[in-house]
Amino acid sequence: MKGLKSLTVAAERENLFMKTTDVDNSIHTNFEGLKHNPISNAIIAVYQPTTKTALCTTGDGDCLFNSFSIHQLGNESKSIELRYRCTIEMVINQERFLKHPMYPALLMCSPDYEDYCLECSQIEKSASCMMALSNLLNVNVESVY
Repeated sequence: MKGLKSLTVAAERENLFMKTTDVDNSIHTNFEGLKHNPISNAIIAVYQPTTKTALCTTGDGDCLFNSFSIHQLGNESKSIELRYRCTIEMVINQERFLKHPMYPALLMCSPDYEDYCLECSQIEKSASCMMALSNLLNVNVESVY
């Protein structure tokens, strides 16, 4: 068994366990002492003037999950768990993603859904996981590149 079929078997098995453990989507409120990202903050100020602030994350290819972990805990310690849960979310809810109105935009990041799921399951690949992470945590995701 290769690729998505193998990942689906594993995700279905893990989902049985994960159903008993709620996803924590609380928000950390004290970001004092965390390094701000001046370049991203300059972009936000021009294109999305808000009270939001961009914080620095470790540039290890997992910045999406690192940033959500910082948002929830104030540190990056939850990033691997978020990637794991996000992969399961994508595999278990494939039909929901394929019918999502934003799915065509994901095709710019990944050529097909199988690659999209496989990328999310690999450390250092996260560009195509935003929609799944948004669904998993029940939050809107705003990305500024």
